[in-house]
Amino acid sequence: MCPGGVGLPRGIGFHGVKVGVVALDGTKMKGNASLAANRTYEYLEEEVKRMLQEAEEKDAEEDALYGEGHRGDELPAQLAN
Repeated sequence: MCPGGVGLPRGIGFHGVKVGVVALDGTKMKGNASLAANRTYEYLEEEVKRMLQEAEEKDAEEDALYGEGHRGDELPAQLAN
């Protein structure tokens, strides 16, 4: 439980609540908290920039191949109507 959650009951009108064990649903989840799995804000920012650049390049490639505004999977004209 987060430290701010301890004061939550008082904030919503439960003044007589005693602090003790809080069990929400008993769910246990395995996590990976290794230092190698952590990402910095700068890393994530660069990763997003890389992904957006890659999307722009792919979009330009598909525009050159299929024409601007077309995806390449359109129905042939004789099947469209």
